[in-house]
Amino acid sequence: MSVKKRKKCLIFIIIAILICIAILCITIIALVRNSNKETIDPSKQEKNISEYLEGKIIPQGISTFMREYTGDVKRDEFYEQLYSVSSYLPDLVSSLKESDDFGKFYDENYDDITKLIGVKNKDDFINLANYLVENDISGNEFNYCLYEKGTVFNSNEYSYFKMKFNYKDYGDIEFTVKLSNDKKKNVSSLEIMPPQETPENF
Repeated sequence: MSVKKRKKCLIFIIIAILICIAILCITIIALVRNSNKETIDPSKQEKNISEYLEGKIIPQGISTFMREYTGDVKRDEFYEQLYSVSSYLPDLVSSLKESDDFGKFYDENYDDITKLIGVKNKDDFINLANYLVENDISGNEFNYCLYEKGTVFNSNEYSYFKMKFNYKDYGDIEFTVKLSNDKKKNVSSLEIMPPQETPENF
């Protein structure tokens, strides 16, 4: 074999080896990348979401609310308190309909009332009780709640805003919500009231 042919053959072999090495490298890189990718199991995702949402209510309009709210209450705490309110209200109304003295009812159920709907004043509770009995949602299943855009009024201690709670057979019931800007111990940071028209009423 001539020197010229040997050189050509050697060059061909070197090129073939380089091509094989390149293919091998690409294959190894692809395998490593695929092994590092975590496959997303939709059923697992749904389970994680449902576990997160347990005991919480995320209101419609939350993004707008968080832009307008200036307090320090964390989202999860807010969601948990909305769940407490929405779950407790139909049972509360059922009990109130059987009561002939809302003041006495407040005294007897003070711990539940302050913990679940945040009302810490008897007169405020009586006012709320009258509103709830007039708007009878007893026995109703909660559907959703929504923040009414542009209704936040921020003060030093509290923020006030309007929300609608929707119940299956009743429809919408509106509340003014008073949200403490600091976490309260053993009582809800969130207090519901009958609808108020202007910040001056707060």
